[in-house]
Amino acid sequence: DYANLDNEALTTFKYVTAARITGFAPQSGSISGNTRIAFSGINFKHFIHSSQSPRVYCRFSSRNIGSHAISRQASALSLATIESNTRMVCLTPPWPKIENVSLEVLTENGDTVWTDAVSGSQTSSTQGEAFTLEYIARLHVSHVFPSWGSTTGGTTVQVRGKGFRASSGIVCRFGKHIVTATFVSSF
Repeated sequence: DYANLDNEALTTFKYVTAARITGFAPQSGSISGNTRIAFSGINFKHFIHSSQSPRVYCRFSSRNIGSHAISRQASALSLATIESNTRMVCLTPPWPKIENVSLEVLTENGDTVWTDAVSGSQTSSTQGEAFTLEYIARLHVSHVFPSWGSTTGGTTVQVRGKGFRASSGIVCRFGKHIVTATFVSSF
């Protein structure tokens, strides 16, 4: 704390360590919206709502929405929820098309939150560096076979539909149980 005693009024200024985002997941979400994006980082405690803490938002933005003759920017905000000193989450808004968009975290005052941005093989901390989020087609399940299995597990289940993509992070949920899945084909 710093106090200026030269003036009649006492001025106090408090130094704090800046909040910084170190990563987020998942890095893609459906154009339908409502994908829960979780940010990891440090010093999010500065945003835990009190009378002096600013609200925090996720800003999703892209360019060239519409025809080639008309170029404009699309942008949407989503209020962040601060879950702890090291974790905050946002829900993605619906998006008009499949594309990569910029994802930034900023305060209601317009200040951007520092990020650990990856550039080539080096990682550096920068203020306002945007992450990239990929909007993808909405998944549609048309068939699950078999429709039953052993309560002890181990049943191989086929899921067919549209919008599935090869990925190392595919999972299936059976009630409260989440299991790793394998992408077979897009046909």
